[in-house]
Amino acid sequence: MKLSKVALIGLLFVVARVQAQDALPASNDTPVVQISDINDYESPLDNSDKSTQGEIAAAAAVDAGATEYQAADIADAIDNEGASAASASIDAGLTNSQAVEVITEVVTASEDIPSQGEVAADAAADVGATDAQVEEIKDAIDSGASAASAALDAGLSDAQTAEVIDQVTSASDEIADPADVAAATAIESGASSSQALEIAAAVDNGDSAALAATEAGLEPAAVADVVSEVIDSAEKVSDPADVAAAAALDNGATASQAADVAESVDAGSSAAAAAADAGLDTAAVADIVDQVSSSSDNVAPPADVAAAAAIDAGASAQQVADIVTAVDAGASPSDAAADAGLSSAAAAAVEAQVEDSADNHAPVADVAAAAAADAGASPEQVADVAASVDAGATPSDAAADAGLSSSAVAAVEDVVDKSPLLPCTTTPAPTPRLRGACSSSSFAA
Repeated sequence: MKLSKVALIGLLFVVARVQAQDALPASNDTPVVQISDINDYESPLDNSDKSTQGEIAAAAAVDAGATEYQAADIADAIDNEGASAASASIDAGLTNSQAVEVITEVVTASEDIPSQGEVAADAAADVGATDAQVEEIKDAIDSGASAASAALDAGLSDAQTAEVIDQVTSASDEIADPADVAAATAIESGASSSQALEIAAAVDNGDSAALAATEAGLEPAAVADVVSEVIDSAEKVSDPADVAAAAALDNGATASQAADVAESVDAGSSAAAAAADAGLDTAAVADIVDQVSSSSDNVAPPADVAAAAAIDAGASAQQVADIVTAVDAGASPSDAAADAGLSSAAAAAVEAQVEDSADNHAPVADVAAAAAADAGASPEQVADVAASVDAGATPSDAAADAGLSSSAVAAVEDVVDKSPLLPCTTTPAPTPRLRGACSSSSFAA
């Protein structure tokens, strides 16, 4: 999750206070930084009292007995480094019980976030859309369309569409991390603090929530609850097309360019290629890629989507467990469901839901490019990696060809391997978004 411009101003204000106070001798043992500095600062640019996840977590940490310095570390990790509340709390030195209080507060706050369709409908009405257009946009998004395509198809102008996209993606910024959702739901289902944090750590490390909850010792009914809540939360994640368009606007693109970017990503292009084709420079492309890739962190992995679909189809607890294990091991959702004994119709339904969920995953070219940037690649190298993967190269080959070091190449490959893309076996002919995720032999018919 990225820190909003308003929250960033507030955080800089806090840092300035700390630096100023550090220059003076302390008159007593009272901590210099007060959590109210984070929560109560009002920017002259915005009178909104909406807090970021990091700010919410920081306040909850102080309420749970953490120091202000621990709270500041937690806020920074969540808002600026994309950490889950669980990992941020533990890394800051909170106890298990304190960490659980922080997680619960963050997840509770995120539950009030409306659906993408509702946010887009309100935004469309605010920019002058008719009632019929508003309803059309909401219905389209609820049916799986991006906010960009829904708004444009409904007849909104590029400028109006840009505002809708901005509102939808801003709302998605406050979605709780799947690790936190899984941990909070586990607590509600009777898990201990240690079990909840074990689940959060496993999800943070790439495990499906279903597998994490099962291995932590939760009963099948509790596992089902955890999976269901993770899936429900993930449904509020913005479409990559919308994230790319919003990021383009942040980088100085015109409304028309942003609309072009969104349409290209909706058509199967990577955000990197779409941004480059729209005429944005390499620095802007690199930032857009980073934002699109980061957005995918809150998308449920295929194993959890398959588990939820299997539960909806009436699968037993053992069948659900078998499906999760198989999908986590690389089996296609339909094969996993069939092998677990589900009917052909149920297996097809499981496959369809997993494929629908994949629409909110960042294209693999963007995942690889963002990983390259994290490994120290220049904006030009980032663009080269994305272009190569879009052309069919594996991420590791693309990174090597772009001139990255062997350690950076390995880092890119590791990130892509852990990215919750559809298993290679589900797509005999790779779609644009999956191209490059696996070796060419993986796509052999």
